[in-house]
Amino acid sequence: MSNLLLDKIVEQIKSEVVIDYNKRLVYLPFLKFPLGIHTYTCHMGDFKVYFPKHCKDVYSLNDKEIEYVWDKYVTPSYQFTETFNHPSPS
Repeated sequence: MSNLLLDKIVEQIKSEVVIDYNKRLVYLPFLKFPLGIHTYTCHMGDFKVYFPKHCKDVYSLNDKEIEYVWDKYVTPSYQFTETFNHPSPS
């Protein structure tokens, strides 16, 4: 699969993230439970379990493609903690 298509998958996964600013929770498309701001980074190990499964099940990616998508998704996802500190105006 081309990197262009993989980048679109990264953008799709990002678009499925729901942030509840009032409850300070993050809902990720590959987890069945929300994460709070204080537990988000603690669950990165869970991401390594559920993220590849989600990518295989939903997008039929192989291991190399999952690694590419993981690298593009996870690094920016640390910015969620900053988002909670400076939420966008409602």
